[in-house]
Amino acid sequence: MFYDHCKMHPSPDPGLMTRPKYRYALVACARWETRYITEWLTYYSALGYDHVYLYCNDDDPVELYRQVLPFVTGALPFVTFRHYPQQGAQPQMYADFLARNRADCEWVSFLDVDEFLRLPPGQSIGDFMARFSPDIDCVMFNLIYFGPNGHKTPPDGPVLETLTAREADIHCLTKYCARAACLTSPKFFDFSEEHWYWHTLHYITNIALKTVNALGETMDGYYDGFPDRPTQFVNEPARKQALFSTAIIHHYAFRSEAHFMQRYERGIEGSFRRQSMWKDVYEGDGFAAFLAKVNAVQDTSLANFWPELSKNGWPDSPQAMPRFKIACVAVVKDEAHHIAEWIAYQFAVGFDSVILFDNGSTDATAAIALKFAAKHDIRVLNSRYTGEDYQKSTYRDALQRFGAEFTWMAFFDADEFLVFTPPNSLRACLATHTKTAAIAVNWAIFGSSGQRERPDGLTIATYTHRGEPAFGPNKHVKSIVRPEYVQGILNGHSFQVNGPYRNLSGEEISWDSPGIIADLPDYQTGKLHHYFTRSWADWQAKIQRGYPDLQRNLSDFDIYDRNEIADGSAWTLAPMVQRLIDESKIFDRPAQQAYRNIARGQPATQSSVCEWSYGPTVEQDAAGAVNGRVDGTRKFHTGFEANPWWQVDLGQPTTIRQIKIFNTTEETAFRFRNFSLGVSIDGEFWAEIVRKEDDVTVGGYDTAPFIWESAAPAWGRYVRITALGENCYLHLDQVEIYGNDERPIAETTDGDTTVVITSCNRHDLLEKTLASFRAYNSYPGIKDIIVVEDGEADPSAICALYGAKLIRLNARKGQLYAIDTAYSHVTTPYIFHCEDDWEFYRGGFIERSRAILEQDPSCICVWLRAWSDTNGHPLSFRSRDKTFGVLAFDYSETWHGFTFNPSLRRKSDYDIVGPFSKEFNQRADLAEPALSGLYRHLGFRAVILDETGYVQHTGWHRHVGS
Repeated sequence: MFYDHCKMHPSPDPGLMTRPKYRYALVACARWETRYITEWLTYYSALGYDHVYLYCNDDDPVELYRQVLPFVTGALPFVTFRHYPQQGAQPQMYADFLARNRADCEWVSFLDVDEFLRLPPGQSIGDFMARFSPDIDCVMFNLIYFGPNGHKTPPDGPVLETLTAREADIHCLTKYCARAACLTSPKFFDFSEEHWYWHTLHYITNIALKTVNALGETMDGYYDGFPDRPTQFVNEPARKQALFSTAIIHHYAFRSEAHFMQRYERGIEGSFRRQSMWKDVYEGDGFAAFLAKVNAVQDTSLANFWPELSKNGWPDSPQAMPRFKIACVAVVKDEAHHIAEWIAYQFAVGFDSVILFDNGSTDATAAIALKFAAKHDIRVLNSRYTGEDYQKSTYRDALQRFGAEFTWMAFFDADEFLVFTPPNSLRACLATHTKTAAIAVNWAIFGSSGQRERPDGLTIATYTHRGEPAFGPNKHVKSIVRPEYVQGILNGHSFQVNGPYRNLSGEEISWDSPGIIADLPDYQTGKLHHYFTRSWADWQAKIQRGYPDLQRNLSDFDIYDRNEIADGSAWTLAPMVQRLIDESKIFDRPAQQAYRNIARGQPATQSSVCEWSYGPTVEQDAAGAVNGRVDGTRKFHTGFEANPWWQVDLGQPTTIRQIKIFNTTEETAFRFRNFSLGVSIDGEFWAEIVRKEDDVTVGGYDTAPFIWESAAPAWGRYVRITALGENCYLHLDQVEIYGNDERPIAETTDGDTTVVITSCNRHDLLEKTLASFRAYNSYPGIKDIIVVEDGEADPSAICALYGAKLIRLNARKGQLYAIDTAYSHVTTPYIFHCEDDWEFYRGGFIERSRAILEQDPSCICVWLRAWSDTNGHPLSFRSRDKTFGVLAFDYSETWHGFTFNPSLRRKSDYDIVGPFSKEFNQRADLAEPALSGLYRHLGFRAVILDETGYVQHTGWHRHVGS
């Protein structure tokens, strides 16, 4: 016999995981399943699973083996067949798989032969799993039991066509698709107690898991209170309907009425011992009632699966078009200005997926990228690698994570655009490379096209001149590889592969050195447009951003600013790229050249003067840093003191887009290392937008200024630079501030979020709240900021200063009435609710909160406080990377997560209960827990953002009205 008689193997070292052979694998135990096995295997092959590990538990395996023989033969067998004769030894069979084959698989499902996972029509398991974020470890699917549908004995024909009656409610039991890397606990190999880990991993794994259901809802603690609590959870009407509409497992446990006895007769040893209950059901008085229950609802959702599949052509039939998946991978950092165009271009040119590894961005790069997620497969992961080999390490990570999913993977940078010469295209080109292991694509270095400032429009439309093919750097290549043939990574340009390395035209590469070809580049089929410099302003920003693995200077601009050849070949995709950007609703901020240096010539001052100062007063000395001349010399000099500072007065509150700080290039340049950068409306309250404490000297004008810019602007009249240290000097060359000198209007008429702030006679705190919100909010979709004043005082001057609309109640009517009044003016789907005694200290909170609300309809609001600052309210769940958590229910028996603290929420959720003052005629501090309980009763919960928080309370000991 050719089948493998199974023996237990020891658990492998989990550190010895290699790149998996199979993306999605199934593991199944089969006893008395010969009649049904062919349909089941064919179904999962059609669903996109790559391999099945089938454990035969029959006393004699010959009959089942003969039935599956077509699946176990051939160059790429679909089934690994093993015989395990010990009846009911399901844990031992699964443990054998884990010991022998876990490392061969990326994702694993443990399913029985009577279980059919139903996915949305037309979707494979890979398509479905792609909807979840890359940090998900396990997706759990609920079961629905099907009955015999009136058949006394097994009917002829496929199971999916003949059994179409099921019970009405979803069963609380689950099966899952989990990362094989998570299946490492020693408990998998401990058979002294029953774990049932093929239903859930929560009580057996030795690592924290991020587990969700088919809807993307967290399943942490799902089995607590089993079976009543999970049964109630899955059958909540809206969730139940959503699960039926999304993905669920059809469990054909009773293929005929005779099957009840068959489940008993096949054996009741080991894991089968509970099967004796079906004999009792069959012979008992309640059999008719049980049949009515499992035959209650007609469900034909899989009845047409086979006819539809055969009508559309089988995957290996001649009429079916071959399909391969292509991904583009990039490591990015602080690319908010350009990332939307680059992503849109990759989809326009023909990539199926874009995978970004964010290497420590401080701007909105990731948030902008995720805007494409609604319609495209965009994946954003954090890159944990630093140092000279950061790119190689990240590429290796990408191949290990995603290599089994894609036929081809391209590794480009965010300033590189693959352009084909008509009539060539990405997919048509790759289709000709059937025997190619990797493709090398030559650079075509583009210059600035004579542009000093960042231009309006797309990169591919505004930079239209490049260097000659003979320009040395054009011999560099980037690579598109077949992951299965990759043996190693030589550098960020080339790979070690088992097979031919060719150019786009199909010619084998002659190498000068890894990543650099020996011959002139061949642009016949296509080339990689490398917009290396872009404008002078872009080059300055690039040098400021830095490279982990090499050093570049501003003077290198002259080397790479090559513009000899006019080349508009990328223009053809510009309309499609712009359409994709527009469809994804990317915030299109005004072009940089619309702004001037608004600090030049403005009044300045500093903390002190000394014998090395250039002016006799602090004002005269400080003025040198805004005289507009960058020449590397010191323009002001403070005394030797603790935390010396310099500041400029812009004359009025203004929108600040960019700040450049030029250090001196003299011998004392080393002193400017650690500093903070703050903005203020009134010169009293300062919002810190930068705090640099890495002890690295900021370069002078030769090696680039320090540049601050953000996806959303700062707003202030004063800008202050403070050197951090007990005893130090502060002296600089120049400070340039770019922005609008007219009165800023930060809101947008088509925004989807309204900010509501309740206030009551604490206007000093209100000003801090508004100022810090203005400083740290980076979300561009704010329509209005509404302040509702529930006191007798008038904060109109403060509201006008910060661009907020004021609603005065002119008398104390209570916070609930104030909230209802403000909410009645809201026309946006989202409300960012806040009170007047909070100070923000980090940005990005609305974007992240909005993403959670979009993904989780059960979330009532998203907290922003640090995990250590929740007033003792515990978390029932903490994500492994500490990026979010879930507030526990029943804290002090009354608090379940709803809060009036700063948080984003939906207007529609308020409308379910509101007006609050009508339903709860009491003080807000009493109504808040009552509302918390009500929203919990309605099925809502609260989520909290990452551990370090975004906001802190400033109103301690300042009770409303004091």
